[in-house]
Amino acid sequence: MALLALTAILLFQYKEIKDRFMDTDGGVEMATESARALNFLDDFATIVLGSTEEINLEDRLRLENEVRALGNKEILDIWQAFTEAGTDQEAQEYVIKLLRLLIAKVREG
Repeated sequence: MALLALTAILLFQYKEIKDRFMDTDGGVEMATESARALNFLDDFATIVLGSTEEINLEDRLRLENEVRALGNKEILDIWQAFTEAGTDQEAQEYVIKLLRLLIAKVREG
């Protein structure tokens, strides 16, 4: 239950950061690395956290390519640990770590 609450808080922070970077025309004004991190974070929230069914192969490949495009070993390592998690509890812990790293990456930019 605590993991679910923490995930909700991190998603709220993500939406707050995303809104902060949006200009009046709806464009994104940030460094390329931050833009890629925000794009992955948005897709991850939509595809993984917002889904009630199994993620299809196309979406898995899309997310994999996006996370690799970030060029951040720590994020990639957590992503791989998440995808290889043996239990739901373990996967949730990696989701929280991944969200924290992505939010930090966006804040850097």
